[in-house]
Amino acid sequence: MAGKMPRIDVEALDLSDADKEIVRGIINTRTGCLRASAPETHPCTDERGLVYHVWRMVAFSVSPVAAHQCMPCTAGFYFSRDAQPGSPERKALVERGDRIERAVVNSIPKSQWAGIIRWGQVYGYVGSPRFTEEGAVIYR
Repeated sequence: MAGKMPRIDVEALDLSDADKEIVRGIINTRTGCLRASAPETHPCTDERGLVYHVWRMVAFSVSPVAAHQCMPCTAGFYFSRDAQPGSPERKALVERGDRIERAVVNSIPKSQWAGIIRWGQVYGYVGSPRFTEEGAVIYR
C-alpha cells in the first residue's frame, strides 16, 4: 500500500443517521480509516450498492493506493435491478451517494486527498511543471 488511508470521523459528519450508516460501511472497523478494499456487494441490493458507490468515489478522491485512482466507471454497477441506468430510482441513489461522498471527502484534510492531488498534477492544476528533454510536461 502506498500510504495510510485517511481517518473518517462518522459522528462529525453532517448527515442523517441512515447516511452515517452507509459511511460506516466504507470504514475499517479496527482503525476508523477508509477501507483498503471494496465492501461486500453481493447479493446486489440498493443499500450494498450505495455503500460500494460511496466507497469507490471516496477512494478515488482520497486513497493513497494508485489502483483506486483510476476512473470509477463501475461505481454504480452494484445497485439492484430495479435501479437501472436512466431510472428515477438510480438517479436518486447516485445523487444520495454523491452527497454522502462529498461530505466524507470534505471532512478529510486536503493534504490527504491523494487521488485529487494526483489528478490535479495530471491536468496541471497542482504542482510545478517540469519539462523533459523531449518537451513533455511533468507535474510534481
